Amino acid sequence: MQDQKTGLWNEFDKVDYTGRAILALSMNTNQPGAADALNTAVKAVSNHLYQENGGFADSSNTMFGAENAYNDVTMTNALASAGVNVYVPLKEKTDYVAPVQRALDQHPVSAGNSAMLIQQATWTFEQARFTRNGGKGSIFAFDQTDAAKPGEIASIKAAAITKKQSIINDPQATAAAKSDALNLVDQILATYVSKLSADSTSSAAITDRTAGDTALNNVTVSHAAPVTPVTPPNVTNNNTTVVT
Repeated sequence: MQDQKTGLWNEFDKVDYTGRAILALSMNTNQPGAADALNTAVKAVSNHLYQENGGFADSSNTMFGAENAYNDVTMTNALASAGVNVYVPLKEKTDYVAPVQRALDQHPVSAGNSAMLIQQATWTFEQARFTRNGGKGSIFAFDQTDAAKPGEIASIKAAAITKKQSIINDPQATAAAKSDALNLVDQILATYVSKLSADSTSSAAITDRTAGDTALNNVTVSHAAPVTPVTPPNVTNNNTTVVT
């Protein structure tokens, strides 16, 4: 539960619990009291948990409060979800480091790290980029953001390229049939890129990309009728010519 005095969640690991709470609040700002709780928590993190090196720690807790890579990426992800620019220091002091830079300095996606840390760090960097580019809320709030849209557009473009290559390489298709099929692929791609560009939520983008993939898969190429070889008839010559 959020402490009304500090604005943090006073569990055994304040950084982790507060970060997770901020992440949840960022996806539910339309709920009563959520926006106020979120703003209070973000300020509290900057005032009580943010460290000069860009990481996050609870100096009041000697057992669970020390900084670690997992808590750093968790809190950086949460703050980015809340709309904070984590590419710059949270405090206007020249000796403070930005949260993203601190996360990068710890190489959380390097080989040898736990799968959970690598996963969390990957989400964090994607969330940070999404927010920096103007996105609102969490990348996992599929009905509230269009975070998935760029990836879905790239996916359907790749699917179209693959489909066109298979058409071009079809040895049984005529040149005219290939041309027709390639034009149809271009039409389908243009239609669904337009739909995806207009989508305002990730769920809509995923649905449209799936429909586009289906349309591309349904494109067929007419094959030329196979040529049946003509076997000449056997001719038997029973006449014998004698030359003297």
